[in-house]
Amino acid sequence: MNDGGNQKNDEINIFSLHALVSHDEIVGPFECGIELLNEFIRVEAVKQDSEMLNATTIMMIEDELIGYFTICAGEVNLARKFKRSNTKYFTNQMKVYPAFKITHFAIKEKYQGQGYGSTLMNALFKICSVNISPYVKFPILVVDSLNEKSTKFYKSMGFTDIVKYSGVGEHLMGIATKQVQETIFREMEDMLQD
Repeated sequence: MNDGGNQKNDEINIFSLHALVSHDEIVGPFECGIELLNEFIRVEAVKQDSEMLNATTIMMIEDELIGYFTICAGEVNLARKFKRSNTKYFTNQMKVYPAFKITHFAIKEKYQGQGYGSTLMNALFKICSVNISPYVKFPILVVDSLNEKSTKFYKSMGFTDIVKYSGVGEHLMGIATKQVQETIFREMEDMLQD
């Protein structure tokens, strides 16, 4: 998994969207290059969070929203090819598996390519591994990649293709929860030894 690389030594804060007091002022200027993701954080995120449909987590530097992700519980029909390439994690013969879905993942355009996406994804991995999976079991974390740029990013974070859609660059991608946990716990052990 990617460690975040190039980002500056800015103070990054990651917290739940519902902790924001002034949502409109902070979210309004958010532009990630994909209108669907811009519109979601501006219009739908708070509503869906309050209706318990999704949970959105945001990343900020000072008072500037620089990224966010939204997750929810779901299920996924795993392709045989995906299961064959992940036999260490998927030994059961089920076709449909419980999953945690990343429904939205975005980094503000001016911060893209600087490691902030990796930082946010690693935070998502830790939330899923440490906070959620002890109480809600899900063997896979999935995401719909909307273009080639995001597909390349997700692959750098350990995701692999489950299904390629007919649109150019559109993929359903997944990563085994146990794979994420192994990496997170190994990093935690390394930190304790330092």
